[in-house]
Amino acid sequence: MPQVLVVRAAEISPADSIENLQDKGLLKKCITTAETPTTLNGQKPLFTDTTGCSEAVTNEEWKLAFQSEHSFHNFCHNFPAINQDKSNLTFNWLDNATGLTAHLGQDYIGLPHPCGADVFNWYVLMKDFHPEKGIYPVPTELTSHHTLNYLITKTDGQSRVIVGLGGYKRSTLGAPGEPFTIEVGLYQDTDWGDHFPNDPVISSCSIAECGSEFVYIDGAQFGYHITPGQEKSIDIDWGKVFNYLVATKYLKAPVSYGNADLTALNIYLGDEVHNMSAAHAYRSDLYQRNFSIDTAKSKYSADFNGDGKINLLDYATLVGDLLKTGAGLKTDLNADGKVNLLDLSIFLSQLKLNPIRIRSAQ
Repeated sequence: MPQVLVVRAAEISPADSIENLQDKGLLKKCITTAETPTTLNGQKPLFTDTTGCSEAVTNEEWKLAFQSEHSFHNFCHNFPAINQDKSNLTFNWLDNATGLTAHLGQDYIGLPHPCGADVFNWYVLMKDFHPEKGIYPVPTELTSHHTLNYLITKTDGQSRVIVGLGGYKRSTLGAPGEPFTIEVGLYQDTDWGDHFPNDPVISSCSIAECGSEFVYIDGAQFGYHITPGQEKSIDIDWGKVFNYLVATKYLKAPVSYGNADLTALNIYLGDEVHNMSAAHAYRSDLYQRNFSIDTAKSKYSADFNGDGKINLLDYATLVGDLLKTGAGLKTDLNADGKVNLLDLSIFLSQLKLNPIRIRSAQ
């Protein structure tokens, strides 16, 4: 299980927009390696390409993050640098008609794993938000866009493709913020583990157990999934995902949905390979382009009439739709095709929002 990679909470308002600071759509060769427990010790799988970075913009880089574990917090530290001789990890840019394609490769077939058999290897392309610029978006107002193609060769291993969001939230008034991570599975081998349509949450971990709230959920719950070998574009509505996890109590509800109590720190896309044997186990190649993030408010907000407030008018709309089923119902807050008590639970949690963002009825 990956950790939240940035360890500071936020209590300030945005001073600029994400759109103005990000390389929207992967247009620049501007990337460095994020620090993880795997890269902080031993041989570091580092990579840097700043040929496309702008001198006028600081901290605009994309990040590559890699973490390798035999088990939770039992890290492997023996990896050579990315693209170096005898490294299992590759990264390169490919030109396409609209910009760049980022290629992340893991090879445990042509080369043995430096830490042997039965290791979980998490490798992602990440976009951080920037504390020093006051960029603390609220997760429920984010949508991330991805076009990806996943190629695999397996003999003795499994893999999964995930899109993730890391952040901080305050669940108790007056308490400090605590880290959380959500991972949405876009693909996983059938022998990886649990599968939708049973409980779509595949695994979860509490603060006490893991030092961070962590939830891994099957993206099929929301219609997010890919097929290896077929390029696909996916838009991840983080408001829909977050609201579902709060309503089903896999995440503690924040005190408010203002950015003093709920903030996103990064969004990432990548894969995790589990090599069952030390050699001749698995190879994966993930190609991704058009990676961008929008801060438009989620269409799954409980402000049904769009007046900027959540109040009794919105409550009346929800009550009027209770027990209705079908696609496109604006009161279906968790997008499961029906309006029921889960949607009422989400509504009531949003009714307690920070009054700076949404005011309840006077």
